[in-house]
Amino acid sequence: MKDHELSVIIVGAGQAGIAMSYHLLQAKINHIILERDTPFHSWRNQRWDSFRLVTQNWQNQLPGCNFTHNHRNAFLSKAGLLQSLEESLKKNKFPIRYPTEVTQISRTAHGSFKVQTQGEVFYSSAIVIATGSFSRPHFPFDRTQFPKRIIQLHSAEYRNPRSLPDGAILVVGGGQSGFQITKELLESRKEVLFSFGQCNWLPRTYRGRDILEWLDLVGIVDLPTDQFPNPREARFITSPVICESAGGFRTLIKDGVKVLGRLARIQEQVMHFDHGLKKSFAESDLFYFRATHLIDQYIKRHRLKATQKEPLKTALLRSVAMPQQAATQLECNKISTLVWATGFREDYSFVRLPVFDSQGQPLVKRGITNVGGCYFLGLHRLYNFKSGSLYGVGDDAEYLLPHIVSHLKAGQLTGNSLANHPM
Repeated sequence: MKDHELSVIIVGAGQAGIAMSYHLLQAKINHIILERDTPFHSWRNQRWDSFRLVTQNWQNQLPGCNFTHNHRNAFLSKAGLLQSLEESLKKNKFPIRYPTEVTQISRTAHGSFKVQTQGEVFYSSAIVIATGSFSRPHFPFDRTQFPKRIIQLHSAEYRNPRSLPDGAILVVGGGQSGFQITKELLESRKEVLFSFGQCNWLPRTYRGRDILEWLDLVGIVDLPTDQFPNPREARFITSPVICESAGGFRTLIKDGVKVLGRLARIQEQVMHFDHGLKKSFAESDLFYFRATHLIDQYIKRHRLKATQKEPLKTALLRSVAMPQQAATQLECNKISTLVWATGFREDYSFVRLPVFDSQGQPLVKRGITNVGGCYFLGLHRLYNFKSGSLYGVGDDAEYLLPHIVSHLKAGQLTGNSLANHPM
């Protein structure tokens, strides 16, 4: 078994690990990135064929990567995104080792970090866990409860409508992935049923600008999660779905999708759904009105030129088909395919350090833990609403850099550096 000694080890070569490596390279700090699969694995292997970013190119600000070479306000396709990321890898020569799965991270008696993989051991003075919040697909139910004849796919496995068999398709999960996949299946003339609970949405454009540009100007994306009444809850709120047309999820009903409430349970091959669909629509309307009201106030306060407010916003929403009383039961034999668009969860099972709360979540202050030299990066809303994304992960990595440098210097001064404790 080979041993390696470095100043810093980064676990994960996604956007968080790459952002951290970029700043370490600029500071000429010796480090390595250990990646279980391939660089940018989730973008490369866990997105469907027609996937497209909902952020404009100018908002994609990964350090060392150019996303605006085609058009500042365009939306990158999966192929375009991967092209930009690949160009960044070639240009910056990030020190990535893959496929190398980290099986355990622990601390030695001298205070350095021991990182074990299959066949190798690495030691470092500092470690950055950059695997993020979306390491493994999440399934809220035991899939074995469904008949074997039903094809079950997570959104990470879904590729295109042509790959699915004939018959009705149930999409479970009301986030951006569930909404986009449902739209694509509908456009391919598939029979689609859509199950969701929360369904907050915002229009693609509002008063002459992209909605995300407005949220950036208003300052919502920069608002620290610690300033929310319940910071922990704020970190887990699903981001609103960006819809091309007014009406949000109602447009799906208008176009022929059968909407269902949140999937509550499966019993004797019958799926049971919550009754709260109308409440979800009412709450999504309130979210829309609050967000656009903040924008209206910002425009007025700063005397900005903008198109007029859409007249009678309430009437506009009411003009789109309202959901009738949705079915609360569905026999499993009515569908041929089930697409789980139910998100992802973190996986820190390899981290053997006292850096978690009672629910297994990292105890961090903008990525800094109470274990000196151990940092987390890429967490969903780690610091603010853009943390973890292509828009904000670079800021979080830049914030960590001086803390890492200080830790390395302190180790040298106190004699706790790796050079003083050979392994």
